[in-house]
Amino acid sequence: MIFEICAIVATGMLIILTIYIVQTLVAVQKSLKNVNKTISKLEVEMAVLQLDINQLVLSSTKLVEKVHIKISDLQLDLNQLFLSSTDLVEKVNIKISDLDPLFKMVSDGSNAINARHQSLKDTFHPIEGKIEEVNISEKILDIIDLTKIGIKLYQQFKEGNDS
Repeated sequence: MIFEICAIVATGMLIILTIYIVQTLVAVQKSLKNVNKTISKLEVEMAVLQLDINQLVLSSTKLVEKVHIKISDLQLDLNQLFLSSTDLVEKVNIKISDLDPLFKMVSDGSNAINARHQSLKDTFHPIEGKIEEVNISEKILDIIDLTKIGIKLYQQFKEGNDS
């Protein structure tokens, strides 16, 4: 009789254990589906980000080519500046002014990437470490402004020496 009661209790425990294991497996399956959905969303976001970065790299390359051409022109004008009259100073000033919109475009592109990066950072857990953001275009704009001031001072100095 005791043996039969023990067998019934053991069978009941086995049934309860089986039900618990099945419930656990169902919960694990749901969790894995959620993880799979999250990974799929991340893949889509990464694909979109990759397209954005590719477009930005292409436009940046074109922009750098334009800047290089403008700087080459500026360099030629600067060489002539020291050999000829103050009319060239005005040309240099105009060339530098022509560069301002290009550097603004670089700055805007940099700001767009920073905004996209921040939105992705807010969406997903950040990777350990910090990414140092350097905004070189603002420094270049400051240098151009200082160059303009230097050219104006040179013009005033030259006019003072001529008279």
